Amino acid sequence: MRLVNILREKDPDIIFTKGGDSWDLPYLAQRAKVNEISEQVILGRKPEAFEGKNSNGVSFFSYGQVYYKPPPHYLKGRIHIDTENSFIYENCGLQGLIELARITRTPLQKTARSSIGSAMTNLQLYWARENEVLIPWRKSEPEEFKTAYKLLKADRGGFIHTPEIGLHEDVAEIDFSSFYPKMMEEYNISPETILCDCCPNSEKRVPELDYNICEKRKGLIPQVLKPVLEKRKKYKKLIAKNTETGLGEVYDDRQEALKWILVTCFGYLGYKNARFGRIEAHEAVTAFARNKLRKASRIAERNNFQIVHGIVDSLWVKGKKPAKSELISLCEKIGEGTGLPIDLEGKYRWLVLPARRGKSRTPVTNRYYGVFENGELKARGIAARRKDTSPVISKGQQKMLEKLAEAKNRKQFLEKIQESLQVLRKHVERIERGLVKLEDFAVTRKLSREPDSYKANARTAIVAKQLQEMGVELHPGQQVKYIVTNAGAKNPDYRVKPLQLVERKNYDQKWYMEKLIASGEELLNPFGYTREKIRSILLEKGQQKKLKGGRVHSAA
Repeated sequence: MRLVNILREKDPDIIFTKGGDSWDLPYLAQRAKVNEISEQVILGRKPEAFEGKNSNGVSFFSYGQVYYKPPPHYLKGRIHIDTENSFIYENCGLQGLIELARITRTPLQKTARSSIGSAMTNLQLYWARENEVLIPWRKSEPEEFKTAYKLLKADRGGFIHTPEIGLHEDVAEIDFSSFYPKMMEEYNISPETILCDCCPNSEKRVPELDYNICEKRKGLIPQVLKPVLEKRKKYKKLIAKNTETGLGEVYDDRQEALKWILVTCFGYLGYKNARFGRIEAHEAVTAFARNKLRKASRIAERNNFQIVHGIVDSLWVKGKKPAKSELISLCEKIGEGTGLPIDLEGKYRWLVLPARRGKSRTPVTNRYYGVFENGELKARGIAARRKDTSPVISKGQQKMLEKLAEAKNRKQFLEKIQESLQVLRKHVERIERGLVKLEDFAVTRKLSREPDSYKANARTAIVAKQLQEMGVELHPGQQVKYIVTNAGAKNPDYRVKPLQLVERKNYDQKWYMEKLIASGEELLNPFGYTREKIRSILLEKGQQKKLKGGRVHSAA
């Protein structure tokens, strides 16, 4: 009842919870019912008793991932935002959430619980209704028949330039801004305009695939995207003008929300259940993208730049100590040659393109790290950036990166390698001495199916079954956190334990040490530092015997 009194006294417009939909409010409603005070628990402004939802949440599949959405708990007269169950709030903050609610014409509480795909669909449906476009109840248009050869040509995705493994200096990153959405708007790519019946001989054709594009009408998708692109462009200009004020962050959150709409709009073109989707339109966008990035690469090479990496909408170009004016000039030439604007993301002091871990020495397209001239560190695809990496590993690798980032050139970088390994050594020693918080050992994984559906004894499956036995209800898409207690144990239940069931610091010291060593190899493998070499360097001070024993650390 204290909470009810506080809400009555403070009368807030917005209430933020952490797990409010999945736990706090359902638990509150249940306890009120048990104690027969439900009529007194009024959380909204309307004088009605709060009632928890008895229904289960929903598991759904999106972009290769399974997600779980708990039943929403709305408050009448107030706005309840569950920060743990709002993708939009997590990535764009309150300002981004407000922007998305406004542009999609949906209530803020509902927007907070929507996926980006649902928000984008709402925007399309609103536009269709306002412009008297018939909305299909269910998608029923089948994919056009293709020969095996044509399917091979069409189903290829974006352009990838194989990265050149190693450390590179005098490298700049240039990016097409809103690449796919701008092509969709520029070339009139929409489900009803690709392979339309009215313009079979259209001069507008899709490169490589020779699909015809309608010349008689503007497609629905380009018309929906145009105002979003224009608004995002305005916000980015406002960010540049307000770097010294708090408004810059506000505009950044708002443009970030619009960016998610633009990204999702392309993906939904190829989504089988999207009302305004068609796989041929999706293929047309990627065909144009490959064409544009190849043109951009050739223009860069004609201007004496080497392509060291390229992926979908970005190029990393290397020159002979290029000045900023030369790089801007290159962007202008590429913009003229491709018909699409491209911007200079920045020039690196150095950039490292690592190989895959192990002895294969094969390049990895989505993994790199480097430092811009202004000292800003940028890293993608490494352990410290992955959400499923335990904090103790992320922090160790991040500290290594920060030490390497002190280098201003190749020579200094090579000198900093030994210093970075000493940083890693300290993190290994902290694990050995039991100085790491238990929470920092937690590995976070998402369930891809119901706990009973797992057949193999993978760690996630073991933990899910352990929690289920304790009475915890789990669904696909929900996350579990666990500690690796004895990775090599024959009994699966001894290998891992859910974080909430570990009562003391009980973890597999060897397993976590090896993961730290692997994170070091991930950064330094282009320079000959294998896992074995790093292990010998880190453990040379009499620690090697302990690691080989693989003892499990247990402290009160």
